[in-house]
Formats: sequence, C-alpha cells, structure tokens
Amino acid sequence: MFFLRLLCCCCRPEEDLEELRRRNVHRPLKKASVPAPDIAPEGPVHLVPPPRVVRRSEDFFDNRTSMMDWRPVKVLGVGGFGIVELAQNRKTEEFMAIKRARGEFSLSYPGEEIIHSQLKHKNIVELFFWKWHQGDLVLCMEYCPGALFGVKVFSLQEEETKKYFDQLMEGVRYLHSRGVVHRDLRPENLILGDNDLLKICDFGCSCAYIIDGVEVALCGVVGTSPYMAPEIFEVEAYRGPPVDLWSCGILLFNMVTSAMPWYCAYTEDIDYSSWLKRDPETISSKNWNKIKKSSWNTLLFRLLAKEPSLRLLSG
Repeated sequence: MFFLRLLCCCCRPEEDLEELRRRNVHRPLKKASVPAPDIAPEGPVHLVPPPRVVRRSEDFFDNRTSMMDWRPVKVLGVGGFGIVELAQNRKTEEFMAIKRARGEFSLSYPGEEIIHSQLKHKNIVELFFWKWHQGDLVLCMEYCPGALFGVKVFSLQEEETKKYFDQLMEGVRYLHSRGVVHRDLRPENLILGDNDLLKICDFGCSCAYIIDGVEVALCGVVGTSPYMAPEIFEVEAYRGPPVDLWSCGILLFNMVTSAMPWYCAYTEDIDYSSWLKRDPETISSKNWNKIKKSSWNTLLFRLLAKEPSLRLLSG
C-alpha cells in the first residue's frame, strides 16, 4: 500500500502546486541578494557548448558506427518530458539508454544537454552524445540496469543505507563543485551501475547557479513535490545547493524508514506542519522512532532544517 501511495504522490498533480507553477514559470536565472557560496566551484560548467561536445559526438559515431546499428529493446520510462528507451548495438551487443525529451519541456539553464555533457564523475550517469532532432532533444547515455525506486530503497539495511547515501552525497558534492544544482533528486533518478555503484541521472530540471563566478538565486516551482524544499513554495528566489540537500534528507528518510515523512513541505500539509511544531505525537511516531534509533538522526535533522542556511554544507 505504501508503494502505491508513494507512487501516486510522485505522479499526481496537485491543483495548488500546478497553480504555483503557472504563476511562477521557470525563467532564466537572475541575480539576487544571496549569501556567499558554501564553496568556490572549480571549473564550473560553461553556458555555451564547448567544442569538445561536438568532438565527443563524432568520436561516438566513429567508435560505434551509426545510430542505424542500434535497435530498440524496450521502454525504460515514460513521463511528461518524453521517453527513455533501451537500445542494443546490432554488432557489438553493447547497451545504451536513449532519452528523447520534448524541447518545450526543458527547465534547464543552460540546457540539459550542455550541463550533462560537462559532468564526468563515477556517481553521474555518463552522457555519450546528444543532438536535436525535429524539435526533440535526443540524449544517448550509459545504461545502468539497477534502480533504487521500488526495489532497494524500501528494503535497505544499515550498511546499504550508508553505502548508497555516501555515494549520493559524493555525486551531489561534485555537482555543486561544478556550480550545478540538480533540483529533482528522487529515487527514480538514482540508478545502479556496475558493482552496485549509485549514479545520478536526469538533468532536465538542473541549472547552473554560478554565473561568471558569482552565485545567483534560482526561481520557479521546479521538482517533484514530495522531495521539494519548503522555500521553493514560499519565496520568489532561493539558493540552489540547500534545495538539493533537502531532497537528500527526504531520500535518507526513505532509506531508513521505507516511508515518506510528509507529502509536501507546505504549511497546509498536516504532517509537515506538525513536524515543524515538533508535535510530540508526530516525533514519537513509528517512522520517526526508527530515525531516532538509527545513527542518522542528527544528520537528517540538519538536512531537513527549514532554514536553508542551517542545512549541511555541501563542501
């Protein structure tokens, strides 16, 4: 029952959330008064495609002949953005994932393809190459067969929780070191590659929060509501890194309790508002008791601090 409930929470549009999205459509980053960055990013992403992106595409075709050699195997996922398919090379029998995203649904700035193509880390899904085709963005990336969503995230042991959460934080720290915020960290966007290595995928909601060496504020109601930080709903402009850290806190709660703390970090949500008031019945519930008995109690409370500046630093 919980799995079905969580799935509905992640997919069901709420009228008030949709109204917020309509009133505050994502737009290019703007400068605003924000605190100094937690860390000074080394080699932030560029706002225009560097030449190596094109060369990478050519190298891919040189090494793997052409797209005609890839046959579709099955659909891996479908969403409002488009579709992700598994493809296999007819000659080498290699696998790769192909994402076809409708251009009008892009929430990235710079574009998802520009951001993802410049990310190289063991905990980030590798993007082989990308191209625009008939108005759609086509991204070809490494295929990772495992997934946390619906499988491991609901049955993790203490050792597994530590392993996966440490890997998640490594990936998030790397993103922030490149001046990038993901903005949609959730189980569906965490997949498992070789040697059970966690990798972050889907950068359709990501954006650069460091422009010309200066941190800028973000705006827009972007993400998946159960994993979105409260400031996204409450203020016009907000900092980038704390938004990801909040999502990591919700994911950690998932891993430890196999449940969600609340549906949405919005004052109208009874569970969330009760937690803010530290209601005794809420804090003593079965799921929160699991947290208090685990080694994650202090860390989780820091990640889920309502004030963004109090969340765990990303550096």
